Amino acid sequence: MPLDPQMKAMVDQMVAAGQPPVFAEIGAEAAKAVSDQSALMMGTGPTMAREEEFTVDGADGHRMRARLYVAGERASALLVFFHGGGWVVGSIEGYDPALRRFARASGCAILSVDYRLAPEFRFPTAPQDCYAALCWAAAHRSELGLPADLPLVVGGDSAGGNLTAVVSLMARDRGEPALAAQLLIYPATDCDFETPSYREFTTNLPEEMVLSRSTLVVNCARPGKVLALMTDTTQDPKFINLLARRNTRWPWDGLLLSGGGNDLIAAAVVPGDFPQAQRLLLRADEWGAQPDASRYLSEPGWQTFSKHMTEVFELLVAKRAAAVHPGMPIVLHAYDHVTPRNAPAGPGMGPWLYKAMNDLYGIPPDDRNALSDLMIDRLLALLQGLAQAHANVTLINAVGTLLRADAAATGESHDWENEIHPTKDGYAKLAAHWRGTLDALPRLDPI
Repeated sequence: MPLDPQMKAMVDQMVAAGQPPVFAEIGAEAAKAVSDQSALMMGTGPTMAREEEFTVDGADGHRMRARLYVAGERASALLVFFHGGGWVVGSIEGYDPALRRFARASGCAILSVDYRLAPEFRFPTAPQDCYAALCWAAAHRSELGLPADLPLVVGGDSAGGNLTAVVSLMARDRGEPALAAQLLIYPATDCDFETPSYREFTTNLPEEMVLSRSTLVVNCARPGKVLALMTDTTQDPKFINLLARRNTRWPWDGLLLSGGGNDLIAAAVVPGDFPQAQRLLLRADEWGAQPDASRYLSEPGWQTFSKHMTEVFELLVAKRAAAVHPGMPIVLHAYDHVTPRNAPAGPGMGPWLYKAMNDLYGIPPDDRNALSDLMIDRLLALLQGLAQAHANVTLINAVGTLLRADAAATGESHDWENEIHPTKDGYAKLAAHWRGTLDALPRLDPI
């Protein structure tokens, strides 16, 4: 499903501004700063009739900031507001423009609360802070310059919506304060990922996979070794422990292994000022004389990539050999041909091949599909060699499964949601293509 046009325009603006980056890659402290910077895109908001800063009660004697917005002479209610941000980011400053507009539109006086955030302050600090602030607001309406009997409302968005629901239940169970209403804006109130909306708007392959027998799938799709700038990162100990099945007699029937696609795009965006052995593409002054797309590839860089991929796979096979069931099948999956195009997965998330070919290396547009296909085909050949060199390793070749995206499309196109991720229907095609291989895996017996 395409984004709402207004939302897409905002996302495009954020992408053009380089905001925000992927928070998981920059850490909590940097994410907090970026979150507030991104809010500047909303402007300043309208001028209030009255705006004041207060210090209110938090949990365990903590005192925290709160900002009051009053748009007119008479407020219809006092809304105690908790901002969103995944309980990690967000602030009074970041929500200032939005709350000014909301105060003007709703007629409510709004008290925005600067509750404490993770990871510095872990659960249950946030809900305890928010409940304490709500109680303070209920007892200090006159100090806020409002009628003592003004209706009290609590609200928030996303993580703030979760906190709103929590403190509403706390107020109910503890008998105070009395609330006139709660305002939940896209709140996080359920951990069920099988609801119709989750399933409708989720695009990933396991969601579309229907096998002939009940199957438990554990997703460990966080890379242990990647090729960003052709350097190694540490292995994920949680994944290694799961692979070894050290705490149970029951084995995995198989390991479905992503075939280096993230590694390929990470290596593709290494800029041209790196040595050829540390990048996959050539600068214009290095292009060869070949009549095909191979003239743009750095052969020393591809050798580095192949060597590294082989070493990582050999390490994984060695870990399998040391596990409870050393013969556990490994299923490698390759990738279909992708179209390099300006279609990011979200703010700060791509595009990747388009960035490499258009921005970094100036590959002629007419040659970009051929170069992308050559890179995918070389990766496929590398994976085929790895599969053939080891017992109980199967490769699923996806080339030709999906309908290619149009190069000019900046959003969903045919079977592709963005530059490198399929649509829900695209994943369904891939799932059908994989099903026969996965259904044929033998059941391993417990020991």
